Amino acid sequence: QSLKLSLVYLLPKLPLILFEESRKSQETVDQLQEIEKKNSQMAEHILADAKDRLRNIGFTQKAVETVFRDIRVGVARDICNWAQDHRADALVISSRGRTRIQAFFTGEIANKVLEYVKTCPVWMVKPQTGESYNRILAAVDVDDSYPPEELKTRQGLNALVMQLAGSLAVSEFAELHVAHVWEVVGESALRHG
Repeated sequence: QSLKLSLVYLLPKLPLILFEESRKSQETVDQLQEIEKKNSQMAEHILADAKDRLRNIGFTQKAVETVFRDIRVGVARDICNWAQDHRADALVISSRGRTRIQAFFTGEIANKVLEYVKTCPVWMVKPQTGESYNRILAAVDVDDSYPPEELKTRQGLNALVMQLAGSLAVSEFAELHVAHVWEVVGESALRHG
């Protein structure tokens, strides 16, 4: 099986007011084109650097695709649409570590991706701490009381979680812990009297 990684960079939208201003002067049109050119160059540079890093750890040139394009709907929706349109098997996204107040006002892109994506699993990674993983927790749902079609989907997801977590644990020489939480019949009555 051949692995293919797609590195996708979404170019930021320029404010509409700039386009309206560009109707008034050729100088503004030229400045906007220069900004768009610099955005594209920055995207190419960031993607080339990321591709080089992947090649340095063993990925082939052919295995890594780089794509940059304008934001069409919104960052999170565009990421999900790209994953669906290109039949991605998994989506890996970073959590940038915004403050809670920033996330409240702007919305956290990674959380929106988790909410919107319908076609593949999402792995959210935090910024690298430089440490390797010692213990990995795989959370699964083994409750069999779901309707047959949903149960089949959940069992497939559980198998995928175990496969991916197991692979990560093996590559990191880490312990793998599996967790499933269930509610005991009558638990609520015992807790609340």
